[in-house]
Amino acid sequence: MQAEAYHGQGRRERLRLEYPPEYRPVLIVNGRELAVGEISEAGLSVLNPDKDLFAGEVQGDLKFLDGDGLAVTGRVVWEKNGWVGLHLVGKGIPYELFYKEQQNMARLNKLSG
Repeated sequence: MQAEAYHGQGRRERLRLEYPPEYRPVLIVNGRELAVGEISEAGLSVLNPDKDLFAGEVQGDLKFLDGDGLAVTGRVVWEKNGWVGLHLVGKGIPYELFYKEQQNMARLNKLSG
């Protein structure tokens, strides 16, 4: 018996990696470091407590805990409770970097659990 595909609210088209607060990467925009809550290959969510930094298109540097990073450009697609969702323009986050982050998070969770 084959399971039906889920098409309801909350369905995701891409894999996502959600970060606990202590391991969050940062998006550096105009010299400000903003916490990143989750990433996918095509987007990310960013904590924007002042609600004044984002409008339309955003450019910044995404920096991970291990020092890796990349320049990103994103388009604001949603805002909710101090968080902003960015759809990355262009190549997005390379699969190799996304996979490496998954491995890093699994290792950190194993060490802390």
